[in-house]
Amino acid sequence: MLLGAEINQASSVTDNVALNIITKTENALRGDSSKMDLEMMIATPKWSRAVQCSIWSKGSDFSFIHIRYPKRNKGVKFLKRYNEMWQYIPKVERTIKIPPSMMMQSWMGSDFTNDDLVRESSLITDYHATLLATTDDYFKIQLIPLETAPVTWGKVVMHIHKIYYIPTYQAFYDELGELVRIMEMTDIKKIGKKWYPMTWLITPQLEAKKGHYTRITIIELKMDIPLDDTFFSLRQLNP
Repeated sequence: MLLGAEINQASSVTDNVALNIITKTENALRGDSSKMDLEMMIATPKWSRAVQCSIWSKGSDFSFIHIRYPKRNKGVKFLKRYNEMWQYIPKVERTIKIPPSMMMQSWMGSDFTNDDLVRESSLITDYHATLLATTDDYFKIQLIPLETAPVTWGKVVMHIHKIYYIPTYQAFYDELGELVRIMEMTDIKKIGKKWYPMTWLITPQLEAKKGHYTRITIIELKMDIPLDDTFFSLRQLNP
C-alpha cells in the first residue's frame, strides 16, 4: 500500500509540473491583447492560394478576424465572444452563427481549424496534461482531452521550449491513436516583453492529404494593446 501511495504522489507531482508548464504556454500564446497581420499559404500538390487577414484578440474570450485578401473573400469577418462565434459574408450581407460542432472544421479551406485561429479550446481546462520527458531544449507533454471538452482530438503531444514556453512541435492524434497532423511553430521573436512564434506550419499526415500543407507567416504583431470589450461586438461584423 505504501508503494502505491508513493507512486500516486509522484504522479501527482509530475502532473502539477505539467500543468504549470502548459499554463505558461497558454499565457505565452494568448497574451492580454494583441493585433496581428498575417498571410496564410494553403498548398496542395495541384494548387496553392494565399489568404491575408488581420486578427484582434483579448485574452481567451474575444477574437475578431477580418479577411483582406483574396478579392473573392475580402470583407469576410469572424467574431468570437466567450463561447459563441459568428461569421459575416459580405456578398450576401449575412451573419451566421457557427455552432460548437464546427469549431474543429477547416478554416477558409486550410489545414487549420476554426479553433486554431480563435483558440476556443484551452490547454488548461480541456486537457489532462502529463510530463513525458525533459530534454536540454524542451518539455515533452502529453494532453488527453477531458470527457466534457469541446475537442475531437484523442491525444496531443507537444514539445514545449524550455525558455520561451512555445510549443514548437505539436502532434495531433485521433481517437483511434492515428497521427492526423503536425503543427510546428518557429521563428520565435521578441515582441514587446513577450516571445512569440512568427511562423506556424501544419502538415497533414493522413494519406488522403499527402503533399498538403498550410503555413501562417505573421507580418506584423502588436502585443498588449488597449482593446475594450466593446470592440468585439456584433456591430463590427456589419458596421
